[in-house]
Amino acid sequence: YFGRFENVQKGFMNFINSVNLLGKEFKEKNNVEYFLYGRGEISNSVDLSLFNSPKFLQGEELYQSYSQMDIVVMPSRYEPFGLTGLEAMASGCLLLATTGLGMDSYMDVGKNCLAIPQNSEGISLVLKDAILNIEKYKPLRQRALESVKKITWDRCVRSHFYFYSQISQKRF
Repeated sequence: YFGRFENVQKGFMNFINSVNLLGKEFKEKNNVEYFLYGRGEISNSVDLSLFNSPKFLQGEELYQSYSQMDIVVMPSRYEPFGLTGLEAMASGCLLLATTGLGMDSYMDVGKNCLAIPQNSEGISLVLKDAILNIEKYKPLRQRALESVKKITWDRCVRSHFYFYSQISQKRF
């Protein structure tokens, strides 16, 4: 998980709960490591026993961590765009993210990412499948790398300029 430790918008507690549903035996049997990277406080009452210590990353350390991940879970409940998803895909990670949000502009479920529901039970099922079948999803990861190459700042600026020019001309 990469993002703020804020549950209302980011839904990170659903990820924590989904990992806890998979349990210690699954983690050990499949040699899995779970990471929480972000900013904010996590209540001491939250069971993080299956996770490496949460920490905040930036700069080169952040990019290095993305490059070492196989899967990134983005359980957002509200997300206007979702740079985390793009960064994950550009790093060759398998992105597991909720649909119907801002990430839909670059996500193509089943082609460059996998969809997850907004509940812990559903996330744990998709995550379990992704972990057990990571090699099966290698083509999705490759297509993700290719698809993010089309998203550039130049394209973003041009799209925003077009959007606001239409509004200024009262074209809705």
